Amino acid sequence: MKTQMIVKASSVEEAYELLNEHASHTVLGGGVWLKRLPRKIEKAITLDALNLDYIKAEAELVKIGSMTPLQSLVDSDLVQSLGSEILSKAINHVMGVGLRNLATLGGSVVGRYGFSDIIPPLLALDAKLVFHRKGEITLEKFLETKGSVKDILIEVIVPRKKSVGYFKKVSNTPLDFSILNITIVKKEDSYCIILGSRPGGAVFARKAMAFLGNKPLNTQNINEAVRLMEAEISFGTNHSATADYRHVLAKTYVRRGLEEVGNYES
Repeated sequence: MKTQMIVKASSVEEAYELLNEHASHTVLGGGVWLKRLPRKIEKAITLDALNLDYIKAEAELVKIGSMTPLQSLVDSDLVQSLGSEILSKAINHVMGVGLRNLATLGGSVVGRYGFSDIIPPLLALDAKLVFHRKGEITLEKFLETKGSVKDILIEVIVPRKKSVGYFKKVSNTPLDFSILNITIVKKEDSYCIILGSRPGGAVFARKAMAFLGNKPLNTQNINEAVRLMEAEISFGTNHSATADYRHVLAKTYVRRGLEEVGNYES
């Protein structure tokens, strides 16, 4: 990535206008993941002066500003309370502390990166995004949109629902990107199973989820859920791992995750 100019926005509206002046203009965020882009950025817009670094409880929600560093989420008691620490545990697997102090939640989400360890648990926790112009949208709906994001993400909202969570990242070393990640969340009357970095964006194992419903997690039901997941989810090959290896990992860790969630409930 090459940048010609960095501009500090003095308001969200100014940031929005600067972003939409030209297709090559980009919000900088923490700037960590943008380094992977091969293209040239004519103007990078920073949101540092907009007070978007916060984590706060409001009613039955946790609201997280888009400029909040990832390490702040790892350290936050509020974030740790979500889904038996599933989100803070997932973020704690993102590189090292130094990088997590630079990378922001907003930059990690808006990029819609296929390797993300953060998007799957946010999806499972029913997160919503609040944009300057578009307003509120579910993360799931946002991930379905096409093209570049020409709006300013203000905050991420996560409901404080009673739930039990499991997250597993598989990588060659702790500082590598995921070969595969698995997120499982048990809510009041349903299970959520999401697989990410297959490689590619996070996907729901919807057939397995529909089968489980509110069934007990006994051996028979877990076996059938794993079988349905295998039949539905596809895996690919890249420089990190083969499709077959990812398939084996998915079988192993979806099973272990369901067993762990079942044991936690018991």
